[in-house]
Amino acid sequence: MHPIRSLSLYEFLATFGIGLTAATGSLLQLKVGMSIADIAFVNIVFWATIILMELPTGMLADGRGRIWSVRIGITIFALGCFAYAGVQGVGTALIAEITLGIAHAFISGAEAAWVTDALKKRGEDHLVGRAFGSQAMAAAVGFLGGGVVGGMVGTIDLRLGWIGAGIFVSASAAVAWRVMDDAGEIDDRPTELEALRLSCRALRGRPALLWSVAASAVLGLVVVFNHLWQPFFLPAMGQANLGWLCVPIQGSILFAGWLARRPGAFESRGAEGIVLALFLAGAGLVAITAVAGASLMVSALVVHEFGRGLFRPLIGTYTQRRVDSRFRATFGSLQSLLGKTGFALALLLVWFLSQDKDASRETIAFIWLVSGSLLILGSLALWKFRPSR
Repeated sequence: MHPIRSLSLYEFLATFGIGLTAATGSLLQLKVGMSIADIAFVNIVFWATIILMELPTGMLADGRGRIWSVRIGITIFALGCFAYAGVQGVGTALIAEITLGIAHAFISGAEAAWVTDALKKRGEDHLVGRAFGSQAMAAAVGFLGGGVVGGMVGTIDLRLGWIGAGIFVSASAAVAWRVMDDAGEIDDRPTELEALRLSCRALRGRPALLWSVAASAVLGLVVVFNHLWQPFFLPAMGQANLGWLCVPIQGSILFAGWLARRPGAFESRGAEGIVLALFLAGAGLVAITAVAGASLMVSALVVHEFGRGLFRPLIGTYTQRRVDSRFRATFGSLQSLLGKTGFALALLLVWFLSQDKDASRETIAFIWLVSGSLLILGSLALWKFRPSR
């Protein structure tokens, strides 16, 4: 199977599974007695786990094989989903989050490195942008379908979404083990330490790569939306209809992925496209808190999600075109490690702002207003200091 098709199938199955929890994840946490501060805390641990594991797993991906790393990671991810189905409180949530964090670290950097070098071996380097755009589109379709189904299933039992996630992520793991081959591996593999050394040298010597790390860190501010949109929209939408919000959310991401995969899209203006994506994500988040009425809030939500959807394929293409094959996965993990500090800091901000506060819409709106404003400021700073090439 062509690398782009196999990656897209793998992505669709995994994100359909995660989509099943989209409308119920934080609601289950609240139901078992966790507060907003608790939700922020366990997610801080999740991102801290990723940060600690990023480099070791990335080095293993370059040293032992990219597809090996993807297979191990997605298998562990399935186990983490099943673990979350049994959550009883903060303690059990921490176990599940740590498991998911380890899985994420194995996958991070390895997927992009695998598909980039698989296409390079086929003489299809020009399709790298199409690959990341197709992956984003597959993720949007999967998440949309999973989100709608998960919202309805959640009316029966909030835990069913995580059980379904474990099943579909297991199917994604089967694709990784049986369909995705070693086409993305390189012949002259470096040692793990050599890959790390080459990655650090590239980061120091190429301003464009350092800039891409800063952009990834700024993106971390969007994480405040991920875990709070369910209780925010629940009073207006109701449990049964909450999953239908995945339609405008993932529809906008689907359009962004289609736009990014078009031949020549942002080819010579990748940095500008990345800045635009971050600005739209921040502006949409602020607008959700400032408008009244469901239709206007959904319109602002579409702007926010379009920006987020545009960022992933653009940053993937921008980075992979500037990194050598020998240390591609390790650099991806190094970029992710430094970038994910933004996610951890954003969650620390949520934890700080939500101390002694309830899970009201007013509290959530205030957190989104602060984070969205910081996103806009970060995008403007990145625009000012964007590299010339």
